[in-house]
Amino acid sequence: MPEQKQPMDPREVLKHPEQLRSLMNSPEVRQLAQLLNNRSGGHLQSAAEHAKQGDSAALQGMLDALSATQEGAKLIAQIQSKLNH
Repeated sequence: MPEQKQPMDPREVLKHPEQLRSLMNSPEVRQLAQLLNNRSGGHLQSAAEHAKQGDSAALQGMLDALSATQEGAKLIAQIQSKLNH
């Protein structure tokens, strides 16, 4: 049975700016951001600003709701796969 990799710690991604830049420009991340913004009624930017200030509840709620959908779960899995390579 193949060994499953543990998800990369998000803090580790920050130590690799080229990988982060590549990930942020990926079609999956752009599509995820668009879905989040559409589902939030255009409030993604506001939620991201709050998260930067330490209050990630709104952004986490958006991600949780989106991950419960088939499309969102698929995109999140694709992004996690890119992080773990």
